[in-house]
Amino acid sequence: MPGESDRFNKFSTWELWRQDDNGAGVLVAEYAEQNFALKALAQ
Repeated sequence: MPGESDRFNKFSTWELWRQDDNGAGVLVAEYAEQNFALKALAQ
């Protein structure tokens, strides 16, 4: 499926950065925004 590897790459990046407290708030918000966009596209 097109974009599937892209989605997992973004998730993996988020998982790695999630462990860093310094940028956690911004990165979690960015992930949530991407996830919202993915859900909107899936409908």
